[in-house]
Amino acid sequence: MILLAVILASLARPVPQDGPPAPDQPTPATPAARAPATATLPPQPLKLPTARFHILKITGDLDSDLFLRTILTELDSLRSLPLVVLELDGNRARPDLTARLGQRLATESPPIALFLKDSVDKRVALPYALLSGFTPHCYIDPATRIESDDPLRHLAPSDLNWDSIDQDLSGALWRKLTSLDADQSLPLLLLAPTADTFAVPIRAGEPWKLSSSIPAAGQAGPQPRQIIWKDPVRISIDAQTAVGLRLCSGEARSMAPILTAAGLSPRSSSSRRTLESSLPAARALLTRLLDESKLALRRVHTTLSSKPADRPMTTADFRRNGQSALDQIARLHADLDRAESILADYPELNRRAPGDRPPRPSDKGEFRPILDSLRKDLDKHRTTARDFASR
Repeated sequence: MILLAVILASLARPVPQDGPPAPDQPTPATPAARAPATATLPPQPLKLPTARFHILKITGDLDSDLFLRTILTELDSLRSLPLVVLELDGNRARPDLTARLGQRLATESPPIALFLKDSVDKRVALPYALLSGFTPHCYIDPATRIESDDPLRHLAPSDLNWDSIDQDLSGALWRKLTSLDADQSLPLLLLAPTADTFAVPIRAGEPWKLSSSIPAAGQAGPQPRQIIWKDPVRISIDAQTAVGLRLCSGEARSMAPILTAAGLSPRSSSSRRTLESSLPAARALLTRLLDESKLALRRVHTTLSSKPADRPMTTADFRRNGQSALDQIARLHADLDRAESILADYPELNRRAPGDRPPRPSDKGEFRPILDSLRKDLDKHRTTARDFASR
């Protein structure tokens, strides 16, 4: 009985069943068994896009309204480009025209960078540097200086508000210098110097400061230097100082830093066009036209006064002289009309040269009195020639 109870108890215990295999438990890896760690790579420089940009070189003085309109028309034709580099080399620039050009630069269509570079006499007009207030990118060739010169105000209309124009130029530059923590007194000192002024480097990477006293010498790095002389008034700023004062963004020997600052690859391709001031050429042409017209008027007078040496004047002689004079007068009239057209295109030629007093609206330039006198004499000769030709 006891044996039977043991057998029954063993049959009542559950029989273990084979279940699915247990998952493998991870085991700590030895150093030799670990996967090699990935090396940390240095950050790669951002690859700038290549694009076609345009270099518009403005050579000569910014001296006429027609020249400015030509520049603005050219900029309007380039609106689709990602960048236009405006290369400036003139020694003189009218502030009123400079302010109007600055307003156009501020529209940023197309984006415009300035490049102050003169390969000939190594200096550019001060008003061109003031344009840096209207654009974030203004670079200067290391060999070029910014210098004051005749602002050509006598070529401007007599009714301009110069205070307003100066405020436009200085205000734009003041706002830019303020955003860069640079010396905010620079714009007014450049437009209205009141004392000898020195540019003083502070610490590497920081904007330079201005001082009316001579700083102590002997510091390391760039040395202080004078940029404004009061008596006589003169302003001269080298490239390093222009960058230190934040008047310019940097120095550039080529287009590479300008393109990089504008977000384009230095490998970008370019097109180029040069616009040159035509006021000197217009003055020369007008002078030649008026000189030739004076000679032509004398020939008309000689024709009308011509008489046969061996007999009295006949009706045929009068008619012949009159008709010949009318032909000469027609050609002369065309030359005077051409002279009038030049004066219309360049009203600056009608304005008087600088003198001891400000210009007045009634002032006449050197050419208008000559042209008016020629027309008056021509009308008299035309009357006589018609009389002779009608006999």
